[in-house]
Amino acid sequence: MLFGAGFALPLAAAGYDCNRASTPSEIAICADSDLSATDAVINYIWKGHTHSDAVRLDQRQWLVFTKWVGQM
Repeated sequence: MLFGAGFALPLAAAGYDCNRASTPSEIAICADSDLSATDAVINYIWKGHTHSDAVRLDQRQWLVFTKWVGQM
């Protein structure tokens, strides 16, 4: 575990290394197991499949949501 910003961060989140989390959104995702799991699923789908309109929409919505989470 990495300790920062007053809470423990898991060592790895889905799309990036939580040891290098630097934006408010990355820190929030690393600090929350549900957000981290959701990020893992979306990252897996994005990297492992063709980018259909539905996948692109899901990715855009997730990015908007994570930006909002980082502002909380």
